Amino acid sequence: MRLSIGQLIVIAAALATGPTASAQSPADREWVVTDIFEIAGVTVSSAQANAVNDTGQVVGSYSTPDGSIHAFSWTPNGGLVDLTRPGGSNPGNAVGVNNVGQVVGPDYFWSSATGMINLILLHCCSGIDTERGSPYDINNAGEIVAVCTAVAATSPCIWTTATQPFTTQWFFIFGGTPKAVNDAGQVVGSGFDGAFLWTRSGGTVNLGTLGGRWSGASGVSETGEVVGSAYLAGDTVRHAFSWTSTGGMVSLGTLGGTNSDALGVNDSGLVVGASDIPGNSASHAFARVAGGPMVDLGTLGGTRSEATAVSNAGQVVGWAYNAAGEQRAVIWSGPWKDLAVNFGPGLGVWALRQTSWMQVHGLSPESTASGDLDGNRLDDLVFDFGPQGVWVWMNHATWLFLNPQNPTHIVTGDFDNNGRDEVVLDIPDAGLWVWRNNTSWELLHSVNAKHLVVGNLDGLLGDELIVNFQGGHGVWTRVNDTTWERLHGLDVSTMTTADLDDDGKAELIASFPTFGVWAFRNFSNWSQVHPLEALRIEAAHIDAVTQIDLVFDFGPGWGLWTYDNDVDWARLHGLSSQGLAAGDFDGDGRVELVVGFGDAGLWRYADGAWSHLHSAGPGALAIGRLH
Repeated sequence: MRLSIGQLIVIAAALATGPTASAQSPADREWVVTDIFEIAGVTVSSAQANAVNDTGQVVGSYSTPDGSIHAFSWTPNGGLVDLTRPGGSNPGNAVGVNNVGQVVGPDYFWSSATGMINLILLHCCSGIDTERGSPYDINNAGEIVAVCTAVAATSPCIWTTATQPFTTQWFFIFGGTPKAVNDAGQVVGSGFDGAFLWTRSGGTVNLGTLGGRWSGASGVSETGEVVGSAYLAGDTVRHAFSWTSTGGMVSLGTLGGTNSDALGVNDSGLVVGASDIPGNSASHAFARVAGGPMVDLGTLGGTRSEATAVSNAGQVVGWAYNAAGEQRAVIWSGPWKDLAVNFGPGLGVWALRQTSWMQVHGLSPESTASGDLDGNRLDDLVFDFGPQGVWVWMNHATWLFLNPQNPTHIVTGDFDNNGRDEVVLDIPDAGLWVWRNNTSWELLHSVNAKHLVVGNLDGLLGDELIVNFQGGHGVWTRVNDTTWERLHGLDVSTMTTADLDDDGKAELIASFPTFGVWAFRNFSNWSQVHPLEALRIEAAHIDAVTQIDLVFDFGPGWGLWTYDNDVDWARLHGLSSQGLAAGDFDGDGRVELVVGFGDAGLWRYADGAWSHLHSAGPGALAIGRLH
């Protein structure tokens, strides 16, 4: 049944009358590359990132215009730190970092607690003065893998930092160089006999080749997947490989050129490295989701790039040339969304990035929204911290103060279609204000709102702001950022937007007290969706069809129901929720559902199955590309 606005007004006793959810756009499914030193505001001649941990700490090296070379550590909240030895000299490079922030480099161990420890002076390898140790990686237990040289012997070793002085275990591999170690103590690398995997209990396992005479391993995940590169038969072509104990060594192919090298892998099987591009004119960084093809990560506008490491949060780091031919340390952000959760006082806000939780802030905000304020395709989080005002976490790195007020609502949307989201604050007794293009404030309306959502209702350029005004004024929209147009005279209990018929125009789905749920379709007419009033409404892909589905929380006794493909109703869960959110968390272009069930914790529904995300009951939920 479809009713016009006028007919619905009659039914309603003659009363005067989040960002749009849909499949991701192609731009949303692209990887985004960011220059770390541009974020840090530091001028460098060249730079490269070598490793990243699950909290987003990146380590590597950079050179300055005066020719000096520095090892660095960079964190989203702490910024750039130069790693210096006592006396002020810099070791020049950092090659590994674990999840507690311990860093290793050519001859040192560093943490914020200990500072720089010179491993040569500690005689970690054998206790004699002529030794030298060259670390390559460190795991979360503080075990360091290195090449140790003492007297005339050179061989891989593993140091344990939990003991003072460090203890050393040698393992002889002819010409061996260890490149990575996981938390189980599995060490991988290369020797004269090819790629190897070493464990304390099993000794050394040769991983073989792809038909040629040489191979080398560069990374190992916690699941035991090993990646590296190996020659094919004939020893003229080299391919990236993945090795598992059950499947052996498998070629990962190339980006269309001749050679490729895999340099890192995370626990989800995301492999990164570099490959020749078609024509072999250059090599580009690649990422490969488990079972998928290689994806070219591109550059900063230059010719070459290389992905050196990947975290369990899905952050990929490495280096890329810019248009001026300068090498820069970079972070690539993958085409999936992350979940920001307010766990309340004492816990604050945390972000779930792939499988890794990261604290964003220790305070519990009163409201949260996400949007791309600077147009770089990375989402920023907007928080109302009450008396502390409104702040923005820009590019998962920098905190910016936005407004001293304590707004009732916050939403974001690209109203002028310039690629940068505006922020709308509903400030009590001051009306609706918009932060334009990350530069200036503008009053949109003097009346405050009961509810705010954003969606592209007319399918034209730019989002529309949809407002249920206080004072019985009903629901209005600001069309094309210029004209206010009334949509309905009734107040709603909740509303959202979603393109239900995939025509490029978002529908407004609103729940009216007493009159149930209605949809304002194609910017033209209202039709009833369900006679019951809904507490919450979200849009997600519930079935295998690409068309977006609606999820309704009808409250205790009714629970969660889905409205699939704008046609069929099905019960999803018997419990009512305390919060709903939806996003593409795995980058496949489909939108998954996240539900907060109070004391039962935080859950995700995807591909027909529920999975537990966290035991704590969440407050506000926000979705964005935060990695």
